[in-house]
Amino acid sequence: MKLPSAMTLCFLCIAASWCAAMAQPPPPSVKIEVTVDNSAVIANTGVGLFSGNFDWHLNKEEPPAWVNSSINIMKIDDPKTIYLASQMSPGHLRIGGSEGDVMIYDIGKHLPCKPGFCLSMDRWHQIVQFSQETKLQLVFGLNCMYGRANKSAKWDKTNSDAFLQYTAQQKLPVYGFEVCNEKEHDVNADVMADSYHDVHDMLTKYWPQASSRPKLIGPDENPDSSFLEEFLPMVADIIDIVTLHIYTGYGLDKDLAGKITTGAYLDKYQHTLNPLVKIISEKVPKAEAWIGETAAAWHSGQMNTTNTFLSGFWYLVSMFEHLLVN
Repeated sequence: MKLPSAMTLCFLCIAASWCAAMAQPPPPSVKIEVTVDNSAVIANTGVGLFSGNFDWHLNKEEPPAWVNSSINIMKIDDPKTIYLASQMSPGHLRIGGSEGDVMIYDIGKHLPCKPGFCLSMDRWHQIVQFSQETKLQLVFGLNCMYGRANKSAKWDKTNSDAFLQYTAQQKLPVYGFEVCNEKEHDVNADVMADSYHDVHDMLTKYWPQASSRPKLIGPDENPDSSFLEEFLPMVADIIDIVTLHIYTGYGLDKDLAGKITTGAYLDKYQHTLNPLVKIISEKVPKAEAWIGETAAAWHSGQMNTTNTFLSGFWYLVSMFEHLLVN
């Protein structure tokens, strides 16, 4: 007699187990009623909560997924790009990032541009047009390092002044201008505050009507409570929106995929955010607070981790934390 193979016996065992399970009556269902108490408002958030950012990174700086994504070269007249970006309306479109403090505006006399970091006025018109077509409110980061020799040196504002004057004369709609990007360790707090007052004076000069004047926004800083506590009182009477950058992890961390859904990883966001929001509310109570940049990991994230379902847990938790603090 030929004996059945081990594989056949395995299949027979699985089939028998399945049949036995199917023969069992289903467990009794339990009816659960959930009542939502909507009598009290926990927090409010603006319609622009979901917004996006374009930066100036060169292709050689980027992982493959982000090649040709610099706002200086990407095809922003592509109907698909316009359609996709418009789905964030009525949010904000921020143009900024690390290279924002390298960009030079090609108007009037200015220092030599580094390759890839010169903004022509034709391109500036195209960017503004893109924001109009997508119905996104444009936020633009000014180069606060132009002509600055060291962290205590005064800012050379001439290039930004010419750029802002041109923007006002051309009646180009801009929601707000940011000053500096993550320069809390490169520029002293009092020196950065002087730059903010310079920009405030320019905005007031070129947009005399407060109702049409772009907002003054910043400092786009990584979490640094001591810097905020020193900087904010010096700009409390002029700043409209205070922006923070919060990243939970690092894109080059080889263990990121294993960490990203853990409770310890997800709790980091709350522990970072809440103390900073408290400082902002105490030092500049009239200003709005924004998260200008955020992600589960900096350094453009990590392929097959932050661009997959895995990152969804971090996303939901971080959005919830934002809502709780308005």
